[in-house]
Amino acid sequence: MFFSVFFLPVSAISKFIENFIIFCIVIFLYRKSLLRDLKLLKANLVKYLFFCFIIWSVIYVVLGDVIGPIIESSLMKMLGLSEEVTLNQKMVLSEFEKSPILMGIIMIIFGPIMEEIIFRINIKQIFRNIFIYYLLSGFLFGAVHNIRGFSFPISLIQVISYFLSGLVLAIIYKKSKNIWCSIIVHVTINTLIVISLLSSLYEGGAI
Repeated sequence: MFFSVFFLPVSAISKFIENFIIFCIVIFLYRKSLLRDLKLLKANLVKYLFFCFIIWSVIYVVLGDVIGPIIESSLMKMLGLSEEVTLNQKMVLSEFEKSPILMGIIMIIFGPIMEEIIFRINIKQIFRNIFIYYLLSGFLFGAVHNIRGFSFPISLIQVISYFLSGLVLAIIYKKSKNIWCSIIVHVTINTLIVISLLSSLYEGGAI
């Protein structure tokens, strides 16, 4: 999903193919880590699922979807700025309305898996210091989701929710030592978002 920011606007099918190709490349490059962690996940399925859904999914939602927006709203009011939806969210919604099935696949499968590999595995391998890893993993995750239509200082404030979400996912990977745990949480949240978007389109008569 976020990789499309580096390409010119294209049709829904071209965007899907673009993401699919990049997805396959990323999966191939990290196949050993993914397979190793998948075996560990299967061997300790109940423990990992409890860890992901009961504990960290709740924390992810509370920080990213409750506390983050409250902080953003408070800062906007303090600075006298009008609250608005990020350009990334507007573009995702627009693309989703045009092709809900293809965008749904990108949002539920391609996006979360690629983002977790890049922002969790990759950054953790480069930066051994845990605090630098947490900060960079969260900040870059937030920055990429706000890179389109950057506007100072609104875009910096809007990074907060994404930063907190990325921070939680980074902690999940560090604590579990299994990339599939952060992938599961990310996929779950994005799935709920897609369901919500589909529901809105259905109620609006778009589908």
